[in-house]
Amino acid sequence: MEKVVCCFTILFNKEGRMLLINKENTVWDLPGGNCRIQETPEQCAIRKTKEETGYRMKVIESLIAYGITHAPYKHYLFVGQLREDETYINDKEINFEWFYPNHLPLSLLPHRRNQINLFLQFL
Repeated sequence: MEKVVCCFTILFNKEGRMLLINKENTVWDLPGGNCRIQETPEQCAIRKTKEETGYRMKVIESLIAYGITHAPYKHYLFVGQLREDETYINDKEINFEWFYPNHLPLSLLPHRRNQINLFLQFL
């Protein structure tokens, strides 16, 4: 079985806040999602961040790639850097906010919180 590739990005602004999106107004997560056919994981991370938030960014580091044995997904986690500080109004109406790393929302997906905390230990 071929795995669906999903990519997510940790992105900070100049004030040291991390960008999170509120998917379906229920849980917070990093910007990201499924790759398109013929799209690299890096291209997916850049596209999904722009689609969901309006921010243009570039990938500066690949942190982890992992799959779960019996799950149909392979996940990539990147660190990105903002290209500009302007947003556009997106048509998906996804809520997003910048959070200080020590004040992440309680409704952040638990596995994503673990990944972010692990990353922050090495800063």
